[in-house]
Amino acid sequence: MRFGNDWNRLQQVADYRMARKTLRTGAIGSIIMGAIALGIGVMPPLTWMPVAIGLTLLGTGLWNMLRPSPAGIVIDGLTLILVGATNILGSLGGGGTTLWVKLGIFQLYWGGVGIMRFKEFRNALGFHPQDTELKALDDLIQTVEKAKVKEAQDTIEFTTTGFHAKVWRGRLDDQGALLIQMGQRAEGVAKLRYRLGQEPRDVNARVNLAIALIEDGRPGEAIAELEHALRVKPDSVPALTSLGRALLAEGRAQPAQAVFERALRIDATDPVAHLGLARAHLARGDRAAAREQIPVLDRLDPRLARILEQEIR
Repeated sequence: MRFGNDWNRLQQVADYRMARKTLRTGAIGSIIMGAIALGIGVMPPLTWMPVAIGLTLLGTGLWNMLRPSPAGIVIDGLTLILVGATNILGSLGGGGTTLWVKLGIFQLYWGGVGIMRFKEFRNALGFHPQDTELKALDDLIQTVEKAKVKEAQDTIEFTTTGFHAKVWRGRLDDQGALLIQMGQRAEGVAKLRYRLGQEPRDVNARVNLAIALIEDGRPGEAIAELEHALRVKPDSVPALTSLGRALLAEGRAQPAQAVFERALRIDATDPVAHLGLARAHLARGDRAAAREQIPVLDRLDPRLARILEQEIR
């Protein structure tokens, strides 16, 4: 199954998956805290309050592990707040150490966060994706992780770790580079331009747009975009290497060489900058200087070294 252009549905599937993951992760903490509270309660003399709290935490923790539910996170949150308040009051009353005060503050915070996120989790878990949609999301994650543009530059930042649904939302909002990688160039460029209209300081989106413009034979437009990106982030190596590439596409080898050298002063290990510098030397007719980059690329990225060898021949 593919989502096509239905990015809203993709977002719902991603939120559902991460909401379940968040609840299960929080459940582990609840089980640990519940076990601690239960252990304290059953120590002689038996204290019923910690026992009841411990059993409640264990119960809601197991509930959220086996069948994540937004109601479970509310019960969990209220219990944690009660535990935290008990630990703080007990310590301040002379029955504990500062360690228990710190633990109580953490429990109050964790419980409050859970309750405040009830609506978010209710909305996310109210959507019930099909198994085929969950499988399609997993496939998309793998596609994004492997996505590369030419010369080994990452097309998009993405992560499958992290425990908050909003992390997915932030990563999925900008689909332009991914669409270009998947062959939907017009839609991808449109998405990137829309993204820049919303976030004009997004350097990654601007670099990805510039790369698409270079590949479409429009280096002049790409240069304008990259100069804008470098005003926002002067030390952006991807922006510099893409600018050098655009200058080479316009036949401006000398300024391109200067740009690649600037990128290497920032990061001497960037293989794309080394390849670009070699190409600038080739464009100026200096094959010997270009050949000097081969052993460097052999160490940094052998694939690019082989590409350079073929271009020098």
